[in-house]
Amino acid sequence: MNRKRNNLDMKTNKLNIKSIIVSICMVFFTVQTVAAQDGYDRSFNLSGQWQFNAPLSNDFSDIATGWGANIEGFYDLNSRWSAGAFISWHTNNKYFSRRTYPDASSAINMDSHNSLFQLPFGVGGRYKFMDGNIVPFAGLKIGANYAKEEKYSNIFVWKDKNWGFLVSPEIGVTVYPMSNHLVGFNLTGYYSYATNKYNDFEAQKGFNNLGFRLGVVLKINQ
Repeated sequence: MNRKRNNLDMKTNKLNIKSIIVSICMVFFTVQTVAAQDGYDRSFNLSGQWQFNAPLSNDFSDIATGWGANIEGFYDLNSRWSAGAFISWHTNNKYFSRRTYPDASSAINMDSHNSLFQLPFGVGGRYKFMDGNIVPFAGLKIGANYAKEEKYSNIFVWKDKNWGFLVSPEIGVTVYPMSNHLVGFNLTGYYSYATNKYNDFEAQKGFNNLGFRLGVVLKINQ
């Protein structure tokens, strides 16, 4: 029974990865098409951000933490639209006091420490509402989400790994303190949903996250 479930999970993961690759190729094709239609002087914006993340409706680990980061690069297509890629990582931990965990033929009474690690990455698009020293924006990111769940208790460790498809809308603002707009600071609020699921611990279907990021933006003019 476990072998059949593992084979089904492997097939599902392969299908998710293929769908993600197709989506990313479509985004980059659209980017190249739009970029070729005007003569706008473009720039590349590289940003590194500290991340605060709160898992929602996740009994395994739902404690908000600031143990995360995000790195992204966006290329200006014109004065309003930009497209790029990103990678993030975050860890959320939760402690459980002593309780009884039933097994097939016995039960274990113990306290435990749950750890949820997420690694989303992919591509995204962004729209700037205005340009200048203060730039408010809204965006959407899509891609893959790798997750690892670990439960620690004394000498016992239970682990599970899985993949899912990710979609993440966001809204934020970038502030450039200098007139040359080469260095800025940004604040971004986001929501993300990933299709990851696991059954080895508390059954979980889909990951919901809500959080914000603070970071520095470097603009490279071309």
